[in-house]
Amino acid sequence: MCRPKAKIAENKNGGSEKTVVETKLDGLEHIKAWTKAIRDLDMSCLDLNAAESRRRITDMQLEKAKSGILGVDAAELVVLDLSVPTPER
Repeated sequence: MCRPKAKIAENKNGGSEKTVVETKLDGLEHIKAWTKAIRDLDMSCLDLNAAESRRRITDMQLEKAKSGILGVDAAELVVLDLSVPTPER
């Protein structure tokens, strides 16, 4: 990332303080990090919902297999249970 070079001004006590440009860039970095975290959380929620759906399908198929009735209709079972609820905001 190409950041503009800003000079750090010396204050009266001899310490340094950030310029307005650096302060805004730091704020921008926080906003970018926050946005990335929210996007990652959304993707994690989608992954979790998909995994829960796969688990429900697998559990139903396991029960059918245990009882000996899992056969050609297994593909039909998968198609019917792919309705994944969308996360609420």
